[in-house]
Amino acid sequence: MTEVHSLKFEKALFDAAPAPQRALYLMTSQLWNDVIILTRQMLSCQVPEGTDVIDAERKARLAAQILNLRLLASRLHEGQSFYKRLKRVLPSWKQELSEGAVTAIASLHSYFSGNDAPLTRLRKKIGFHADYDVFEESLGHLEGPHLEELIGDTAANTLFMSGEAANLAALPWIARTNTRREGLSLLLADAARATAWTYDACHGYHEWFLNEYVFPRTRPGVEVSAVDLHDVPAFETVRFRFFADFEPASMV
Repeated sequence: MTEVHSLKFEKALFDAAPAPQRALYLMTSQLWNDVIILTRQMLSCQVPEGTDVIDAERKARLAAQILNLRLLASRLHEGQSFYKRLKRVLPSWKQELSEGAVTAIASLHSYFSGNDAPLTRLRKKIGFHADYDVFEESLGHLEGPHLEELIGDTAANTLFMSGEAANLAALPWIARTNTRREGLSLLLADAARATAWTYDACHGYHEWFLNEYVFPRTRPGVEVSAVDLHDVPAFETVRFRFFADFEPASMV
């Protein structure tokens, strides 16, 4: 059974740190949260092999998976901002942070510094930005004899799959692969690596900050307690579903 603990500490302990270090702590907290949430959402959109899912739902989940990947690429790219800020906020970071965190930060810097990494291209073309040239380029690479739109009786159940077809058509170009499947696989693999580096980098800074200003736990103003989780499902059973029956009062 998974365990979660609540760590509460008085704001006075937090305020004892220099303002730039506190701000970076908050920045890494948000970055960590965003990466974890987007990764979990992306994984929950996958359709396991052998799963009986109608074609429209399968397409909707793929659209949601790629959306989360596009947003994730943008947030992972912020590892560069973290690296640049860390050098100013904590000049001795290579000595202060754990070896794993230092290695992870170096890996993030190496991956994103050239502005030509697959995740950077994804962010620039269909992630953080919407590049018109990508959609113009996709016109000659849309698969099949038809375009399809899924029109629901509410906006919330409507998906314009033509836009998703353009995103899929752009994947080989963005990832520099031969096929869309290869492009998606490469981007997912790079996202997994960059996520692991980001986790280690954020954890390393959090660990240093908390040990420096909040711990040991015997210090007054620190409270650690177990969170009582009820009916936590196995993650493998948590699956995103797009189409839903909206009550009239909640129709969008």
